This record gives sequence, structure tokens and C-alpha cells, in this order.
Amino acid sequence: MTALALLILAVLDYLTVAFLSVRVFQRALPEDCREVMDEYKKFIKESKKREGKRVIA
Repeated sequence: MTALALLILAVLDYLTVAFLSVRVFQRALPEDCREVMDEYKKFIKESKKREGKRVIA
């Protein structure tokens, strides 16, 4: 039971660190790079929508 709880906490910790790292990286980018990244995310979402697949971007 303890091992399962520790495993769940480790996964949550990993996901939290990954999420925060992405946020910090995005904020550190110059404005023009953010615009390109937003356009790319929009392109990926639209192309996946046309193919009928779900995407997280």
C-alpha cells in the first residue's frame, strides 16, 4: 500500500515539475518566438482535428 502511494506521489511530482518547466521556458522566450509557437500549436490542433485524433498542445 505504501509503495503504491509513493508511486502515485512520484508520478504527480514528475508531472508537476514537467508542467512548471514548460511554463518557465515559455515565459523566458522572446515575444516573436511565442507568436510562432502559438501558430504552431494552432496548426497542430487543426491538422489533428482534420484527422480525427485528439491532441494536447
